[in-house]
Amino acid sequence: MSGDASNDFIREYLVIELGKKFVDDINSKIDPSIFYDSLSLSEKKIIESRLKVRQRKQGNTSIGQFLKQKLFQQNMTLSELEKKSGIDISYLSKVTSNKIVCDKYRLIKISLILNCTYDEIMWLLKARGVTLDYSTKDQVISICLESNILNYEKVEDAVKKYAGEYI
Repeated sequence: MSGDASNDFIREYLVIELGKKFVDDINSKIDPSIFYDSLSLSEKKIIESRLKVRQRKQGNTSIGQFLKQKLFQQNMTLSELEKKSGIDISYLSKVTSNKIVCDKYRLIKISLILNCTYDEIMWLLKARGVTLDYSTKDQVISICLESNILNYEKVEDAVKKYAGEYI
């Protein structure tokens, strides 16, 4: 080999070997999972939202505190909630101040009007110590919630149509 060819070979060999060592060194310091993120932005938002709800139940948030937060987020007053729900304002005030325990169907009605997510409604029911049972009314509500039908009027219509009752 001539001197220039020999130098080129050595230079190329060093670049390759140093490059491998550099890449190996970087790979040992970086979490490779950051390069293999297959979740879409909307999937990440769903997971983050549901994690917040599930982590909330580990804290000390009461049903009343949670409903007050939702009222604030929706920029809604108790009197506006009374008008939309048909539930007396004194009852709503007692529920949001944790002075009384809200019954299951009023809690569902309030949570739907406050645009709660499926996970938030499930958390509220669990915090209240109730579940959706096997009655037709509860099954219709459950199907609506699981199908992401979270609009109060739509859920109420479904309950009327399929269970012959009101929420």
